[in-house]
Amino acid sequence: SSCKDTACVMVTVLPFISELIIPNLITPNGDGFNDYFYIDQIDVFPLNELVIFNDFGQTIYQAQPYNNEWEGTFNGDNLPDGTYYYMLRLNDDSILSITDYQGVITIVGND
Repeated sequence: SSCKDTACVMVTVLPFISELIIPNLITPNGDGFNDYFYIDQIDVFPLNELVIFNDFGQTIYQAQPYNNEWEGTFNGDNLPDGTYYYMLRLNDDSILSITDYQGVITIVGND
């Protein structure tokens, strides 16, 4: 006699991520290049949180999750050119060893 058996297996393929690519400059002048703070593959981390601060530590932008939509504004107004600070928390340690990021983002051409 012969035996036959079947099994269903669901395979989830995740994109290869060694580290996130986080820009340090945006030029939100409407030319279609670097107009947004675009973090490549952030959509892989749906629980992420992003906070952006000014020099005085004031929160000027906050999103959970962040979906690459910030274009250098605060309360609908363009922020002046300069350096700002971000904190990004992925809230998911299953893919990357580093899950919290912080750094600077410079706005140029927003005046």
